[in-house]
Amino acid sequence: MKRSGVFSKELKLIVNQGFRAFCTDLCEYFPDYFFVKPASSTGKYHPDSSNVRGGLVNHTKAAVWIAVHRMVPGALYSKFSSENQDIIIASLIFHDMVKYGNPRANAEYTDGRHPLLVRAYVESCIEKNTGKYSSEVLDMVEKMLVTIECHHGNWRNLYGSDEKLPEMQNSLHRFVHECDYLSSCKLFNFTGNR
Repeated sequence: MKRSGVFSKELKLIVNQGFRAFCTDLCEYFPDYFFVKPASSTGKYHPDSSNVRGGLVNHTKAAVWIAVHRMVPGALYSKFSSENQDIIIASLIFHDMVKYGNPRANAEYTDGRHPLLVRAYVESCIEKNTGKYSSEVLDMVEKMLVTIECHHGNWRNLYGSDEKLPEMQNSLHRFVHECDYLSSCKLFNFTGNR
């Protein structure tokens, strides 16, 4: 099965066809470990459903579906434009894409810089598919990357470093952070079909 098949339900939620095609292509860049590692390397920060083999997938799907349910017509966050809803869904699919860092490192623990590491995978995908994506799609990709880079919200300090992750700048960034946070709460166990 192609890696995009794991997120076929979530990818179908993306309305912009060009952006969906890009996201489908990008799924093939998920490291092998993404499909087997737990969402938390220590077990402290995620519910039981995310702290099992394949827990990163469970956590990611939970974050997307939390967003979808928070954006239904009439809900508090239903006012996001169609483009921003697409960016939200994509940001949540890919926010922990390289949570354990470089796949060659075979890391035991998550990499605090993972929000910044996604950019290199995205750039590889764009480079491999030069000319395939419109400028509109590439603009959406850049917005997605900026959103991913600040998805840790106020938890910006990097362990053992003076470096900080970027700050959230708008409601889209805050929304993605909140959905990620809610899907990581110990009280929330996602048992959906993955």
